[in-house]
Amino acid sequence: MGRCAGRDPNQKRRFDGSSPPASHPPHVHTLHLFSHIPLGVLADLASLPPPHPHPWSLTVHFRAFPSDALIRWPGPDPGRSAFVNSLKEAACAAAGSAAGILSAPVPDRDAVWAAADRGDADAAWTATSAMLAEGGGGAGGGSDRAACVPVRLFVCFGCGGGGGGGKVTYTSRPVPGAGRTLGEAVLDALPRDAAGWALAGGGSSLTLGGAPVAGVLSCGVPAPLGAPAAWAHAALAAPDRFLYVVVRVGTP
Repeated sequence: MGRCAGRDPNQKRRFDGSSPPASHPPHVHTLHLFSHIPLGVLADLASLPPPHPHPWSLTVHFRAFPSDALIRWPGPDPGRSAFVNSLKEAACAAAGSAAGILSAPVPDRDAVWAAADRGDADAAWTATSAMLAEGGGGAGGGSDRAACVPVRLFVCFGCGGGGGGGKVTYTSRPVPGAGRTLGEAVLDALPRDAAGWALAGGGSSLTLGGAPVAGVLSCGVPAPLGAPAAWAHAALAAPDRFLYVVVRVGTP
């Protein structure tokens, strides 16, 4: 099971160097899609589960749509800045420090971003592992704090393709990983005021109010909730070291 690339290189070319202004990011349902979110999360949120086909339900807002091109982002490369900031957040979440990222030479950070940007997740993962090891920890970096897994969880109520108006909630936090399953990590990552969630089927499925949810996805595949959380992070984390999980509750 491969790691999820930061952006799909074929789709990226359609929007390369262009996007709405920062105050008007694209969104699906109620979720604003900022540039640090992998494209695969969009697919998990916006497309109906099999056997239903695409297209995705995607809305892009502009201040004013030009006749010949999309509006360019302000600044030289906001995608790189968002990616590096997300990587620092993941290091802090897992190890309590982003020292390895902050102390890395700028060319090294540029190389990591270039690898993620072209869809080479393995190269990005190898480079960030070296940075985190130099900093003394991080998810996969070898310290005792590596047992903490950085998770970004999207809970989608009534989401799917076909223009549905679902509601999305979003949390981003470190969750304990040592000796715990991915399902237990997902429960830990839910909003603090969430109620009615539970694991069923020996920990292999997620329920809300006693009813199974429509699906739990990571990198476009059903998330292995019964697997060790640390293994799931190593197998499915994005190049920014976050494990992105989408929980779909019902369909439109």
